[in-house]
Amino acid sequence: MRILHWNNTGNQGMNLSRAQRALGHASDCAITKETPFEFGADVVLPWHRWNPARRLRTFLALAGRYDVVHIHGLPFVALTLGAPVLRRRGTRLVVHGHGTDLTQVAHPARAAELSGQAISRTRRLLGVLALRAARKHAHVFLVSSPNLLAYAPHAVWVRQPLDLDYWKPLDGAPGGRMPDCVRIGHSPSRRLVKGTAAVAEAVDTLVAAGRRVELVLAENLPHHAVKPLIGGTDIFVDQLRVGWYGNAACEAMAMGKPVCAYIRPDLERHLDGCPVVNADAETLADRLLRLADNPAERAERGARGRAYVERHHDARRIAADLVEMYRGV
Repeated sequence: MRILHWNNTGNQGMNLSRAQRALGHASDCAITKETPFEFGADVVLPWHRWNPARRLRTFLALAGRYDVVHIHGLPFVALTLGAPVLRRRGTRLVVHGHGTDLTQVAHPARAAELSGQAISRTRRLLGVLALRAARKHAHVFLVSSPNLLAYAPHAVWVRQPLDLDYWKPLDGAPGGRMPDCVRIGHSPSRRLVKGTAAVAEAVDTLVAAGRRVELVLAENLPHHAVKPLIGGTDIFVDQLRVGWYGNAACEAMAMGKPVCAYIRPDLERHLDGCPVVNADAETLADRLLRLADNPAERAERGARGRAYVERHHDARRIAADLVEMYRGV
């Protein structure tokens, strides 16, 4: 099967593409610009600013080579102009929402609260039109976390795929030991969304209580530089405001690290044994204090985290499941 992943949100396009390629499929990931995280892609296309016709031609020239086009996010041109053409050609079309793309359309006030910036009318209008086209033309609509089902109730939830051969515990990395200084990792792609100020405040609270702790930020780093940084930490704190754990939490769990994140009460039923320590801005300091003082609990949660991502976030299993889904549409 020939599969194109259009866009690489959170490296999920590439993770799926590589895993599907390993299964024997001709799967590629294409992007139109590289991000500061340097996730990479198989194809980087020129994207003509303010020229929708040329953008459409570029998109269709590539997409026409594939049996399945799996679109990540809500790109306006690809969905409003390209999707109807692909459907007429018989291409199987999958649209995959990952977060802000859906939130800024379905709940702009919430998106503005999380980002600290109001969503412009133009941006929301383009998003509304793209989402409408996705609902009309996509054979399947996916979301990557259960909180997004509120904005796309007929979607299928597919957990974030992770390359578990790459994300694994490092030899000699901190584990269930009692170090001289407990290192607390945090990866704020967007500080307000992640609750970084609350993380820093919680660490300061532990320092004031006489604990030797250090906050380690993986910020504005290329993707390859994040792994050794997480590997050298004892505890990892993910996002505190969204209501579910993100890609960074998956990566830290895969490396055997205990993880703190905020899980909304109405979503706890979806955890299925996930060992993430549920914490918000008010409770984080207490949760970190307990973990800092208990290396045995850190080791136990770290081991459970690795087992959890092996069950639920293995890109190979998810890629195989998606191939069966593609075949069924």
